[in-house]
Amino acid sequence: MDGSIVSFNPTNKDHIEAIAYLHENLLPDSLVTGLGRYFMEHYYYSVLPKMGLIKCDLFIVEGKYIGLSVYTLFPFDFMAQGFKKGFPTLILSLFVAILLKPTRIMIIIDVLREGKKRKSPVNNNKMGELLSLAFLPLYNRTQDIESKLRISDAFYNKAIEYLKANGCEEVQASVKKSNKIALRFHQRHRAVIDEEASSSSSSYRLIRKL
Repeated sequence: MDGSIVSFNPTNKDHIEAIAYLHENLLPDSLVTGLGRYFMEHYYYSVLPKMGLIKCDLFIVEGKYIGLSVYTLFPFDFMAQGFKKGFPTLILSLFVAILLKPTRIMIIIDVLREGKKRKSPVNNNKMGELLSLAFLPLYNRTQDIESKLRISDAFYNKAIEYLKANGCEEVQASVKKSNKIALRFHQRHRAVIDEEASSSSSSYRLIRKL
């Protein structure tokens, strides 16, 4: 079965519900997932895309959304910018998240720590980031009707085209060291491991020059 990439619309309720569902089920270990569906639907996939701080795509096959891709032009401060510009909605979303599950306060602390770790590169190259790329395993060999590429490559190329068109000279991604498949995927797309940044982390930081 072939399908198509659909540009995510943060004002479309079906899009928001679909991408939140996919993120929750395909990326269960992410900090965003830990903050719950309400946070994703009312802030992360609503406020941030509307502000242009993250860009998202969905993949649809026979009316079913089966994959997501998320990337940003602001890898080092998109959450900080969102905090400043969308403060009331963020506070409400976090309040509800904690109310539904009080232990999420620890996840919020982890998010703040992660934000502090994000440092701009020493060079002056403008950098983008691939934040998430995932799809239902059953559709691994599904192709994009327009590009004729497999879903993973179609998602990747669309993100790269957007980042490059908006002035990015490099793109980074983070991959858990245990995820050998994702590591090989990025390396196949000419990304290399940043050894210094990866040495004391459970994830590889990968950089690709555009």
